[in-house]
Amino acid sequence: YNIYQLHDQERQQLISLQGQTATNLHGTLYYNITFGLPNNHKYSDTDLIEVLHAVGLWQLFEEKQGLQTLVGEGGTTLSGGQRQRLNFA
Repeated sequence: YNIYQLHDQERQQLISLQGQTATNLHGTLYYNITFGLPNNHKYSDTDLIEVLHAVGLWQLFEEKQGLQTLVGEGGTTLSGGQRQRLNFA
């Protein structure tokens, strides 16, 4: 679709903000991605991997333990940009 043909309200729904300092939770990659999402929906590994591909992170975690890779408290195992992209995911 062409973003310029969207109405302002539709365009606003496509925007997401991430502050300079991004933090993540101690736990698995899966936990960090699904934290805060509605519990009434089952998110498949394929869905989550697709999201990680979209933000350019899947290759990093695929080489480790995939969705079960541990993310340190505050995302200490990731660079600042990786933490921000994980928050977008």
